[in-house]
Amino acid sequence: MRREARLRCGHPYASIRALHEDLLTEAGQWNGTVRFNAQLLEVPLHSRVPQIFAIWSDLFHESVSDADIDRAMAVVLACRVFSNRPHRFVAPTKRSSRQRRYFSSRKPAELLQAWAKAGNEFIFCKAPEISFSEQVMGLCYGPADSMGRILKDHGEWGYIEKLFPLPNLIGCVTTENQQAVDKRIPDFLKTPFRTRLVLAEPLLGAISLLGSKDLVHGVLAGGESGNSARPSHPDWFRQLRDQCGHDDLPFFFKAWGEWLPHGQEVMNSLLLPNDLPAASWYRWQDGNRSIKVGKRGAGRLLDGQEHNDLPVVI
Repeated sequence: MRREARLRCGHPYASIRALHEDLLTEAGQWNGTVRFNAQLLEVPLHSRVPQIFAIWSDLFHESVSDADIDRAMAVVLACRVFSNRPHRFVAPTKRSSRQRRYFSSRKPAELLQAWAKAGNEFIFCKAPEISFSEQVMGLCYGPADSMGRILKDHGEWGYIEKLFPLPNLIGCVTTENQQAVDKRIPDFLKTPFRTRLVLAEPLLGAISLLGSKDLVHGVLAGGESGNSARPSHPDWFRQLRDQCGHDDLPFFFKAWGEWLPHGQEVMNSLLLPNDLPAASWYRWQDGNRSIKVGKRGAGRLLDGQEHNDLPVVI
């Protein structure tokens, strides 16, 4: 079952230029410094409008401690526990081995306890005498009826099926080429997620997800953006789209990025000057060409169509 939608994301860890000037070079590029901005953790907790919060910065970077990840997961957990905060979260990473170790090094009940304890510092319940960890623990005694009465007592932290794996956390790994697929997908499939999304962005080579279709729930693909963006061959996206169609996997084409396949500018109603500089053209070995027209001009049509399928959980 799939749902067609436009991906609408909140960005609690965005606004880098405004908030993190010391993390950028003079050219506006990331300088490699990592800082966990805890003050922005509460952003999703202050909104009741359902959103998908995308943590584009790599939460599983080596410089981010397990304790800080615990605090981030506490927010995800809170938005599952509190019915008036129905947000979903996606945290793309290329560090699939760190991601797997984080979710697998502790037992599920231990993870829930760690997240709940981390949330005690900044997540507050409606009843002030109840801590966040107590609220979560109360949900882990056993299944309850409509009146909140426990039907079968499993003991403290003995019933976790409704909270783990976190239903509102979409597992996501980036795979820019086949080498990345072969390296990261095995770890990704061993990580406990209810929904798994493969992010093929920026796509820098043809990829195949054969053997993963029963454990992956969708693919989001796109080209590269920025001044130093590299082009993507249109056949790479076509092959991925067709593979998803064959395997009945939702496929979402986000955007071309900076480069557009030559010939599609007509579909995009772009009027290009006749004297484009040589640096604006890229010739592929098979004779195809790409034109650097900018992200806005390139758009998100693949063979004249938008592709907006997402896993139903999103």
